Amino acid sequence: MARLSWWHRCSCGWKFLLTFLSVFGAWTGWWWIDSARTCDRQAPAALHGFCLMQVRERAGQGDAAAQQAYERYLEAHGERGPDSAQADRR
Repeated sequence: MARLSWWHRCSCGWKFLLTFLSVFGAWTGWWWIDSARTCDRQAPAALHGFCLMQVRERAGQGDAAAQQAYERYLEAHGERGPDSAQADRR
């Protein structure tokens, strides 16, 4: 019981904050792990987390399939890639 005496001395606000941050941290960890495990099953327009980082990195290295997947992701989210900005200048 002596180990948890600090918990009993904390106010309800601090207890809520610590609990909320713990749950949020666990959810964030699960989200990143899930995105890494399901990378091969994610739709190109719905990439997220670790998978999106991998695709963006491979697209920057010149992988044609990754460039197409990243381009579809950008189009689906209303963002423009660097190639579309160059095409507008021509």
